[in-house]
Amino acid sequence: YQRRVREAVVSTQSTGTKMRSFVFLLALFAQGWCAWRKAAQGIQKGLFGAAGGLSDPQAIQFAPGQAGVYYQHAGRDSTSLPSIEPCQAVKCHMTLVVALDSSGSVGRENFIKELDFLRTLLEIIQIKSLTNDVKVCVGLVSYSTSVRVIDNPCCENTLCRIFDQTASVPYDGGSTNTAGALKVARQMLQAASSYKRILLLITDGRSNTGGSPISFAQQMRDEDGITIVTLGVTNSIRVSELQGISGEDEVLRIDSFDEFHDLAEFLISANVLDDDPDMYFSENCAADTSVFNHCSHNDTAACVWEAGQCVESRRYSHLSSRIGHIPSCFMTTTCKSSLGEIRDRKVVACRCPDLSYIPVYPFRPTWRKHGVGRWP
Repeated sequence: YQRRVREAVVSTQSTGTKMRSFVFLLALFAQGWCAWRKAAQGIQKGLFGAAGGLSDPQAIQFAPGQAGVYYQHAGRDSTSLPSIEPCQAVKCHMTLVVALDSSGSVGRENFIKELDFLRTLLEIIQIKSLTNDVKVCVGLVSYSTSVRVIDNPCCENTLCRIFDQTASVPYDGGSTNTAGALKVARQMLQAASSYKRILLLITDGRSNTGGSPISFAQQMRDEDGITIVTLGVTNSIRVSELQGISGEDEVLRIDSFDEFHDLAEFLISANVLDDDPDMYFSENCAADTSVFNHCSHNDTAACVWEAGQCVESRRYSHLSSRIGHIPSCFMTTTCKSSLGEIRDRKVVACRCPDLSYIPVYPFRPTWRKHGVGRWP
């Protein structure tokens, strides 16, 4: 905005035109300033306002578990998305999941700024949780075409170790699978017993793979009582989509990834009384001797395909070129998770077990008249 103001003043000729341009672009500057400030206030209310009401450290032993049906991936999602198993024995005052946009439109440099903002959030959460004696369970995912689990709240990692883990989060690039991020986040938020369940979803654009996320987000809010805070970055966001995901008319957004710095400064001033929050955080982490726990979650690799019986089937005869001979033999294989439930099925080609099998053709092949005197 400052650059636009300078260019407008320099490029115009008359004094009146200069003044009108200056006033107009100064209004744009103020609008941008208001945008990130509103975003900061929205995050402050959605994240830290929710945690502020949990002041009884003894209440954690009565943290409510998942009341409704535990969500399970279905169809293609069962093999393409990570699966988080329930851990109701883990009890939290609040469970917070942060979903980071790692799509191609973000870019590596801006993804680093996204991670810097995340680290500031973790610092603030640690200081407030220690001050108020509140246990906050944190889950982290990044999403592009696929969804990557960075930290599972069931692992009960400390905020210091989660902070360290953010240094090794890779940038993926690709499409924007917002629906996939919501599905994995919902399993994380359902997994542990918790009073408050909050999702912070950061995106720079609009969902373009995995289907519409709006109806699924509404299920999360209505069926599980999950609070979804959406933060849009840049003007490329689809306002209606973020409104549908959060269930709020007002969309929290910032104009660029550079404004993550202003966002972080506002949240620090609003939540941290210590003069040097970085030093306070470092001192607390220096006494933390724990190691990062990569506790298990059912990745796509955990899907085990079990072979079925190879049978002849004319239904799939158009696939017979895969197996290199005329009989069309296929088998249905089943994918099962480590818990034994069926997650997917597919039909694959196989070699017919009876090699002497002679098919009955519905027509006389044209090559017979060229002197080939017998059937194969």
